[in-house]
Amino acid sequence: MLPEIKTSFIDVFTVGDYKLCCYSNCLVFGVPTYEEGELKFQSNSYLKISEHHFLRYFQFFSKALQMVEPLKPEEKNKETGLINID
Repeated sequence: MLPEIKTSFIDVFTVGDYKLCCYSNCLVFGVPTYEEGELKFQSNSYLKISEHHFLRYFQFFSKALQMVEPLKPEEKNKETGLINID
């Protein structure tokens, strides 16, 4: 069971309705809530990538992105929702 995350993040990136937050020892991806002006992740509402797994996840996402059609110039730097790769 993943605990609630209330600590401050170092950086954040928006991916549709999701947020990718960088903490000192992990990355967290999920849909956060905003409480008292702070971004928080409720328990079991996110994916946590520990620092010793970064390389494996980056390799996975790199391979997954290679299977997707290349973006047209007008689609680059545009935020979109997540895609389902089946």
